[in-house]
Amino acid sequence: MPESQVNAYNNPRQWEIFCFATLKTQNIPLLGALYLNPIGETMVTKEELVNFFEKDFPQANFIIESIGEKSATIKKKINQKHLRPGGTVSGPVLMEIADLALYVTILNEIGLVALAVTTNLNINFLRKPSSEKDIIAKCNLIKVGRTLIIGEVSIYSEGFIEPVAHAVGTYAIPTTNKI
Repeated sequence: MPESQVNAYNNPRQWEIFCFATLKTQNIPLLGALYLNPIGETMVTKEELVNFFEKDFPQANFIIESIGEKSATIKKKINQKHLRPGGTVSGPVLMEIADLALYVTILNEIGLVALAVTTNLNINFLRKPSSEKDIIAKCNLIKVGRTLIIGEVSIYSEGFIEPVAHAVGTYAIPTTNKI
């Protein structure tokens, strides 16, 4: 057996991918889809993600800054309509960017699964965001399972070191409807 195959068998994620690919190529029915990718590889490109959001979620209005293994950074340009009384970015805008950051990171990890949905989003507002700066959200996935994915998002006013909010969210992954 080639050394590359032996190393894959020692890695549980690689083994699951190998089993999934083998079952799929032999037309064996699956009880649930495995949307796992090999460590170090992304399932989609930044361009594919941008195109997906422009086509399916044009109302989201955000910028994908970067994507990586189990991580993504996005930016939301802030204007007057995003502010609440008191001259600060509203809580719903911060929750929106947290959810978007999770969704971008998850789609980057598992592929374009449009029907992946938020099942939980918990956010802590830490300090007043600047009304004059854009909002940056940095997401890292904590656990990537077959049916649930958990991630955390740190949210910043652009140019500031201290986060303005921190969120933890869970997404449910459907077993079908992969695009």
